[in-house]
Amino acid sequence: MKKTAVLFPGQGTQAWGMGQAWLEASEETGSNGFSITSDGKHFHIPKLLVQHAIRWYNGEVEPDNILGNSVESAIRVAEKALYDIDHPLPGSPTKSIEVQQEIMKERAFYVALLEKLKGIS
Repeated sequence: MKKTAVLFPGQGTQAWGMGQAWLEASEETGSNGFSITSDGKHFHIPKLLVQHAIRWYNGEVEPDNILGNSVESAIRVAEKALYDIDHPLPGSPTKSIEVQQEIMKERAFYVALLEKLKGIS
């Protein structure tokens, strides 16, 4: 079975164990946290990237550091992504079955990631 690692800018600046937690959560859930399918397509823009873009726009983070530099910051980011999934904005458009399924996979990924991160904090 071929394994794929998802790497993103700033990954080397994270606390020890964060990358491993990401890979394990991805392996367990079959989701990579970015809603990218095996053929490289996006089903939707994942909550993690939306919230990062907002934080970057507001000058709160660097553009290449999605989870932050500590396990605690990664936990906060994952918790916020879960909250955003569980509490969609009022008036959000109806999503296709495929997108809803991908969002549930994304949610499972964040739950698994949180479990892993809390285990190393």
